Amino acid sequence: MPRYATGANGRTPKEVQHPDPGSAVVVSHHNGPGLIERFALEYVKDLNATRAYLRVRPETTPRSASTLGARLLAKVDTQACIAQLRAEQADRLRIEADTLLRELAICAYSDIQGYVQTEDGGLGLGPQAHPLASRAISSIKRKVTTYGEGEKARTEVTVELRLWNKLQALHTLAQHLGLIGKGDEDAGGIGGNELIVRWERE
Repeated sequence: MPRYATGANGRTPKEVQHPDPGSAVVVSHHNGPGLIERFALEYVKDLNATRAYLRVRPETTPRSASTLGARLLAKVDTQACIAQLRAEQADRLRIEADTLLRELAICAYSDIQGYVQTEDGGLGLGPQAHPLASRAISSIKRKVTTYGEGEKARTEVTVELRLWNKLQALHTLAQHLGLIGKGDEDAGGIGGNELIVRWERE
């Protein structure tokens, strides 16, 4: 038998519907349909919970998005969804942990003695260099300058080589191996290019 509740005016009866005791009713004012999935998809783009929440709910203020994004990120279902998406990303791009570590190792153990200037003023790898040592190079600049004219003209070739930050790569490897904590100071304190070498040949 349905139950009735008295309305606000005290006269109008209103039927109160009671859900079946065996059914599950989930009510959420913030987590709409597919919010976790949409948030996870946005989160894996840049791994920033606040920006991910703002892209899903653009009407949210940045301050609220910071709180709500962190709360949503902490959920077990969200973490599971993110883990699945990142695994799919790695599979699509064929990126493995060993590959990433090998790239770091090339930078970490780079040796300037492994690079030589060629006869034409270019850059080459020395006999003792690692076959993939060129991946440790950040940039190469080649400048040709001519002095004088005619028979007295003299051409000078300058090659500038920049290697990726060796200390930063070593620091990251040490963190991965557990030799130092993730909260330790960044070795060298530089995140970009560090070692610069110039050769000049006439």
